Parts: sequence; C-alpha cells; structure tokens
Amino acid sequence: MTNQEDFYKITPSSNYSAQIKQFENNLLEFMNQYGLPTDSVLVTVSERLKVFKNIEDVVEKIEDNKKERSFYISKFIAASAAGLFDAALNYLWDETISELRIRVEKYDLDYFFDTAVGASSERRKKLKDKDDLVNISDSELIKAANEIELISDLGFQHLDYVRYMRNWASAAHPNHNQITGLQLISMLETCIIEVITLPLSNVVVEIKKLLANIKTNQISKKDAKQIASFFIDLSVEQINTLTAGLFGIYTRLNSTTQTRQNVRFIIPFLWDRLNEDTRSQFGTKYARFVANNDQFQANLASEFLETVSGQSYIPDNIRSVEIQTSIENLLTVHREINNFYNEPTFARQLQILVGEMGKIPPQVNREYVYMFSRSIFNQWKWCCLGC
Repeated sequence: MTNQEDFYKITPSSNYSAQIKQFENNLLEFMNQYGLPTDSVLVTVSERLKVFKNIEDVVEKIEDNKKERSFYISKFIAASAAGLFDAALNYLWDETISELRIRVEKYDLDYFFDTAVGASSERRKKLKDKDDLVNISDSELIKAANEIELISDLGFQHLDYVRYMRNWASAAHPNHNQITGLQLISMLETCIIEVITLPLSNVVVEIKKLLANIKTNQISKKDAKQIASFFIDLSVEQINTLTAGLFGIYTRLNSTTQTRQNVRFIIPFLWDRLNEDTRSQFGTKYARFVANNDQFQANLASEFLETVSGQSYIPDNIRSVEIQTSIENLLTVHREINNFYNEPTFARQLQILVGEMGKIPPQVNREYVYMFSRSIFNQWKWCCLGC
C-alpha cells in the first residue's frame, strides 16, 4: 500500500474522531451546566470508532430493498455515534424482532401461533392475525421461529445471547453494564446474518407450500402418498413440529371440511415417525379441550387421534371415562338381540381406546376384567374380526 493510500485510509477516520470528540465535549458541557452526571454516560470515542471501522462490511450484507425499511439500523448507527451503546443495542434488537415478525407473517401465521403457544391453549384463541404478533414475547418468538426453522439451531443460540445482552446491558432496563465496540458490531452482524438476510431453507419452502395446499386444494389419497416422499428426509423434530401444525389446522374452527379431509389423508404417513412424548402431547391437547368445555374442538381432536388410532395417548383421567362408557355400551349390546352383529362397532371403539399396548387406566381395571370374564371382547376379536 502506498503512502498516499495510507493517507486517504486514515484521514477520514481521524477527522471523524475529532468531530465526535468535539460534539461530545459540547454535549457534556451542556449537561454539566444543569448539574447532571457526565461520568460514564457516553462510551469512549475509541470504542465508537471500532464500530464505524467495521460498519460498512456488516451493513453491506443487507439487501437494498431491506435497507430501505431498516429504520432501527439507522437509529443503531446514530446511537453508536453518540456513544450510547446501550440504546444502540436496544435499536438493534428492535430491528431484529421487527424483521422476524415480517418473516413469520409471510410464512404461515397460524402454523407459527400453534407452535408458539399450542393449538389447544387459551392464548391461541386470542391470536388471529399479524397484529397479534406483539402478544408473543421475544423469547417465544425466536424459539417458535427456530422450531419451524425460520432460524437455524445455531442462529437461535446466537440470538438468545443477543436477547440476554439486550435485557441486561441495553437501555431496555436500568443497568450500568458496559458494551464494547467489537461486541456491539458482532451482535449487529449476528442479527443480520441469522435473521435479516437469512434465506429460507428448501425444507421450510416445501412445508410452506404443503400448508398452503392443504388449506386451498383438494388432496387425494394418491396425492398424499406422493407428498409422503417428502417426509422421508425430515428429522424427528421436523416431523413433530409439522404434525403439531396439522393438528392445529384440523382443530381450528374456521378450517373447511375439505381441509380436514386433506389432513386425514396425510397424518398417517407422519404418525409412525413421531416420538412418544409428542404423541402424548396430542392426547393432552384433547384433554385440554375437554377441560375447557370446547366441545366442538374436542370432537375434532378426537377425530384426529382416531385417524391414527391414537386415542390410547389421551390422559388416563379422561380416557378412563371414555373406556368406561365404551365398556358399558359393549355390555349393553352383548345382552341384546343380534349381539354378534352389533358388537364389532363398539368393540373397535374400545380397542382403539386401549391401544395395541393394552394401556388400561387403573380406574377401570375392574370393569375391563369383568368384560373379559364375560368373553365379550374375545368373542368379537376372534369371531367377528371380519364383520
């Protein structure tokens, strides 16, 4: 590098440093006139210059169309120049959350809300459109965005660190913690790379298309088999999240009959790959609908579980009542005329509730054993299997 090149590289920074120092002196003198604190109010000029020496390389990563709406990035730069790093970090976090909400809105809001708070929760009833995103906490936002893969696992860890710093070292809450220039520029780069400029993965794009097709198009059994080939490469976590999203679609009050039929065709290809904890969660969601007296949604949740023979995952305190009713129905038809003709329907219901593993709640052990002592279930199982 020539001496002339060195001169042009150094001179602007030197002049800028002098301008910042002059502005700082005038500002501190003004505050001093009113007896206000001046010590440790502003970050040193040397720390501010560390930000500005690196700002160009970092900000250039943002696409031009996104730069036009990045008002909080402008405020970040202004706060950094003024030596208010705690305010700059707050603006950075505001930009990150704002951009993440835009990504969620463009992806699938219902899918996101179901993931963030649960399809059967009381909070979910109050979340309807993009304006309700403000009711999702920042930690819930980045966690749910990670679960539906709008941000990566590594990105989630980085963002969670920035969120922690924002809570404990920014102007969001009273504190006297210090942030260095390199820390600040590093956090800016993290938010730009992991959220603001992060492209959607192929899996995320395909899931977005699938959710849109389920809601708008008619899917046949043949179509469902073809769609299932996409599931082969999904991880267990992706399968768990996608199935939870389909449960939310199925139990949503405004879903159409056709949409629910589409879900029924697809979920059998996902159920076998779910882990046991996730299967149990669907039973718990059904129980929550029952407990909240959301009868229509409880019926829909029951249909969802019935499609995959998953009623055995309903919590025992709820399932025991249903098993008790099923046993009573089976005993009643057993004692009536044409019992062999009528028993299979009720026996199948009982078999689904009990499951392949024979999960019998303690509350109905006695009734279940009594039924077997009458040989009703065995008679149906061996004699009426083809009815």
